[in-house]
Amino acid sequence: MNVLGNKIREERESKQISQQDLVKDICRENVLKMIETKNRCDSKIVFHAICNRLGLKVDECIEYTDEEKLSLLLDKIEVKCNIFEHKEAYEIICAYELGEVQQNILLMSQYYYYIGITALVGAKNLSLALSYLNKGLEYGDNVNIYSILSVNGLGGVYEEKGDLEEAKIYHEQSLRLVKNYVGNDVSVKYKIYFNSARFYSEVKEYQRAIEICEEAISLNEEKGTFHHLEILYYELGFNKHMIGESAVIEYKMAYYLAKHLKNKHVINVILDDAKRYNLSFQVDEDGVI
Repeated sequence: MNVLGNKIREERESKQISQQDLVKDICRENVLKMIETKNRCDSKIVFHAICNRLGLKVDECIEYTDEEKLSLLLDKIEVKCNIFEHKEAYEIICAYELGEVQQNILLMSQYYYYIGITALVGAKNLSLALSYLNKGLEYGDNVNIYSILSVNGLGGVYEEKGDLEEAKIYHEQSLRLVKNYVGNDVSVKYKIYFNSARFYSEVKEYQRAIEICEEAISLNEEKGTFHHLEILYYELGFNKHMIGESAVIEYKMAYYLAKHLKNKHVINVILDDAKRYNLSFQVDEDGVI
């Protein structure tokens, strides 16, 4: 991998550490010389150890390509969206200068999905969200997971516009596409189920919302995964409660999963529901139901 050898050398010299002392019990001196003079290191483990010994952050010492930089940024954006910090995510992605990555279809589809969905949820800018999400579809001719998410996101745009019939078309289309999706079982695909279940809950089609949640939960069970289970169980519990069914188990599952994942947004929503709907469980001072 390409690294910032000058930064390693300057930090080593500023701390008056010899090459021999720096690489002791890590690697041979010629490996460090390659790093400092050729900006190359073939071992991530070695490079991490050298950076740690110098007190440097590894990410700040690697020379990333434009594609790698964007991929790292989008990973950060995804984490923020997962905990409902869309406004901050939108500010971060808008400040990023897009490099030479236009030929990477999957990455561009991912970029336009995230700038679109954060424009919708974080900035409340429907026209920008519509533009970005449609742009994401242009990079999704081969139907990747982010083009499907863009279809799903368009359902959210039309919901905000008040065009519920159009919103329903996009949500159902995204559900059909994700059901036939044959790519890797990435966690973001379960957001499609959650978003669509939340939409049907908003329009008071509670049974349809329950069906969608149960399908996503069963898929997780089948594959032995835990993708977005805290929000899926919450949505399942809420909708079961709205049709008069007991939802204590689902709410408890959602609460403990959210607590484990430190998803404060979901925890607060559950506690608000408990008060608003007089649900038959309470949380004590230690956060235990």
